Amino acid sequence: LTRRQVDYWRDGMALFERALAVSGENDTIRYNLCVEASRLGRLDVAFANCRAAVRATVPRPGERPSLATVLERQGWRPARAAEQAGSLTAALGVAAWQAGRVGDATEYFAETVRLEPARADARNNLGLAYSTTGRAPEALAELGEALRLDPAYADARYNRGNVLANLGRFDEAVADYRAALTASPDLHEAGNNLGVVLERSGDVAGAERAYRATIERAPSYADPRTNLATLLVAQGRQAEAQALRASTPGAAELPQADAGPGGAPTREQE
Repeated sequence: LTRRQVDYWRDGMALFERALAVSGENDTIRYNLCVEASRLGRLDVAFANCRAAVRATVPRPGERPSLATVLERQGWRPARAAEQAGSLTAALGVAAWQAGRVGDATEYFAETVRLEPARADARNNLGLAYSTTGRAPEALAELGEALRLDPAYADARYNRGNVLANLGRFDEAVADYRAALTASPDLHEAGNNLGVVLERSGDVAGAERAYRATIERAPSYADPRTNLATLLVAQGRQAEAQALRASTPGAAELPQADAGPGGAPTREQE
């Protein structure tokens, strides 16, 4: 944001705060405060006003109020209201995730899925959030739905591969990592993790090929170099490991034989 934009949004916050003070509790004003606060990066204020907007909405019989309901009360068509509210909750979820607030991120990703169930990126993000908190069955369900909606979605393949790998379902993880690389060859984390899983499943030759292929595609990516060096040392191929270290940028920092394979990093789609 430029200084002028920041000043504009701050003025917008002040305007809506004054309107709320005059009118009393109002779902539309609360919604607008949520939008303004989210644009300023004031997450706590945004979350509080979004929740207050939903609480202030008077539901119809059998209706579950949401941010989309607030827009519908303003005359928006339901489909457009769900899309607009879904965009807001998705942005709030990503902002919460980037701030390390996994619980808040999960809440808003779940609300995005409820508002827009056919959004593959929302399913991916919710699956990633579930996997981070140890909710593997829910993670697999959401990531599977993301892939049903978009079979070529590389990030969802990669994230599901990580969940499967952590469950010890190595063959399925290998299939997902390979599919992720087919869809997105520059997804180098998938190449590294493919090597990790192949190594853990006993396919050392396959692991070496995966590490070398990833190094060829991403020479500056340290993890496959570290893992390959460790694999070579474990096989007694000290000279090859040393040559790899010598050819590695920052080789002095490369872990020696006591370093195990890297873990399975997670990847979110914004």
